Amino acid sequence: SVEGNVFKSDGVTPVAGAKVVAGGLSTITDSSGAYRIDILPLGYYTVYAEHGSSRSKAQKNITLANHGEALKDVNIIMPGHGSVVVTVYDESGLPADKASLTLDDGFDRMWGTTSADGTGVFDNIVKGSFSVYASFKGLNGSVSGTAADGQVAYVSIWLSSMHADMGTIKGVVYAPDGKTPAFNAQVNLRGRNIWTDS
Repeated sequence: SVEGNVFKSDGVTPVAGAKVVAGGLSTITDSSGAYRIDILPLGYYTVYAEHGSSRSKAQKNITLANHGEALKDVNIIMPGHGSVVVTVYDESGLPADKASLTLDDGFDRMWGTTSADGTGVFDNIVKGSFSVYASFKGLNGSVSGTAADGQVAYVSIWLSSMHADMGTIKGVVYAPDGKTPAFNAQVNLRGRNIWTDS
């Protein structure tokens, strides 16, 4: 078995109602952020924790090596969050009012629209890398950046009507063991979903 607590990025504040998954089994943390998963066969596992309303997810690798072993204090610390302010300019260098924005921070996607000064604000962005895509009257552009815990990241996008060269991306999705190909896994690239074959 494995048990522990899920905490916010400060390592102290509990995350209640988080879903914790290991070896195909799942549970929900209680008011103190505690969880326990029983009856796991011996082996290597990744314990996943996700809390949708706070846009948080994290994981930790464990090993159950002995029969009847109970791993305690397998605590999971959720990542911090920051904000992103993006400014969009058209081909003339003027602020783009009502440009459509899509931000991807690895948790999910968020959508927004710029105001008259060309800015759009996204809050509660997961700490780490993010990408923002903008479109406005047939113009498109994108930018990448890094969100820091409790900080505001400022980025700018200069729109263009130029089309990017086309290419092909190929790869293999593996199960958590890193060896077994994952059949029928969903892969998403900028809104286009495909599924892996056998």
